[in-house]
Amino acid sequence: MPQLAQKMTTEVNITGLARRLVSDKLLERDVAIAACNSANLDSTPLIRHLVQHRLVESHAIARAAAQEFGLPLLDLNAF
Repeated sequence: MPQLAQKMTTEVNITGLARRLVSDKLLERDVAIAACNSANLDSTPLIRHLVQHRLVESHAIARAAAQEFGLPLLDLNAF
């Protein structure tokens, strides 16, 4: 039975921001899958889960999200 669970985990497709973070090498694929599952179980937004568990820094998520969704990024620390 453990082999079936492992096979199911490796075949999960990640999408959206999680896929972008993996593509940008900010997060390992298996960690992204686990984070998505955990965030869903906790009814927590993925970004909050990633930051609270210190899996990815918030500014790196902001940059990746801006690029993934074609939105501008304003760095308030620059002012």
